[in-house]
Amino acid sequence: MLDWWLELLARHGISRALIATNYLADQVKTFVHRQEHAVEVEVRDEPVLLGTAGAVAAQAEWLEKEESFWVIYVDNLSSADLSSMRSFHLKKGGIGTLGVYETPVPSQCGIVELRNGEEENGSGQVLRLVEKPAFPAGNLANGGLYLLDREILDYIPAPPCDFARDVFPAILAQSSSRPLFAWRIRGYHLDMGTLETYRRAEQDVKNGVFP
Repeated sequence: MLDWWLELLARHGISRALIATNYLADQVKTFVHRQEHAVEVEVRDEPVLLGTAGAVAAQAEWLEKEESFWVIYVDNLSSADLSSMRSFHLKKGGIGTLGVYETPVPSQCGIVELRNGEEENGSGQVLRLVEKPAFPAGNLANGGLYLLDREILDYIPAPPCDFARDVFPAILAQSSSRPLFAWRIRGYHLDMGTLETYRRAEQDVKNGVFP
């Protein structure tokens, strides 16, 4: 999965990546050091889990020269067009853009609701983000793929903290002049967080469903 994501980053002109490790960190380091990658890779250990947002805040100095940066959850198998997502982000001028995808099981996902009248091919301004709703308002799920402006670091509280649980709701609760947007992933995108979806990913690769 890391190999695939690093290849995808290189395809879309992203030149460096930082990998935060915890479980089986030595295996990740061995893989990174054994392979040659078109992307400059740095691995940093996270001995105590800080949450998705806390992990980013802990590496703020690594981002000091960047106006924006990607956050990627590597347990997603994806063919997302990162260049198109970047163009959308720059066009909209929001503080962040969330990659979203259509899920067949919205009650098991974080569901992104868009502001009425502002949808554009399934993309638009985010109105609400609801984690595993009992009565989902739609089927656009948080894809664990974000393009964020550096300003978002100001919204990250003390760890442990999470983007979907803590940071994005804090931004949505304010009348910010720089809102959050959602960009619909048109290619293949699958959350491999369960054994069932892992097996589905294996079959999709084997059968050519995943490009």
